[in-house]
Amino acid sequence: MYAACSTRKFVSLDQVHSIKNENYVVISFFHSTLQYQEDLNELNEIARHRPRSALIMNLAQENSQIRELQQENRVRSIMQQNRTSWQNSLLCPSMLLQFVLSLNLVSGPASGAGGTPVSTGTYHVQVP
Repeated sequence: MYAACSTRKFVSLDQVHSIKNENYVVISFFHSTLQYQEDLNELNEIARHRPRSALIMNLAQENSQIRELQQENRVRSIMQQNRTSWQNSLLCPSMLLQFVLSLNLVSGPASGAGGTPVSTGTYHVQVP
């Protein structure tokens, strides 16, 4: 069966259904796009009415979190350096002594009677 078109060509019913389905898809897409645009406009309107003080407060909170993370990164870096120094000092006893002395936990060579250094080279470690 065929249907007449305005250009006087005949089109099968299958072609008519296909065109009808394509139109439905295009109209659905157009409707979805309009709905998306309306939703977007509504959200933008809500965002414009948000108080600046709330935005500033959020920025201040984020800044403090960033500062905390930066401090944590500095501490981790120092700990990594100390761990590397400690590992290196395990390889060489004199480096171990330098590392321990750098921590300021050691007072230096033990003194004998009269304040003269003891020849054994012992050190007094201060336990915190």
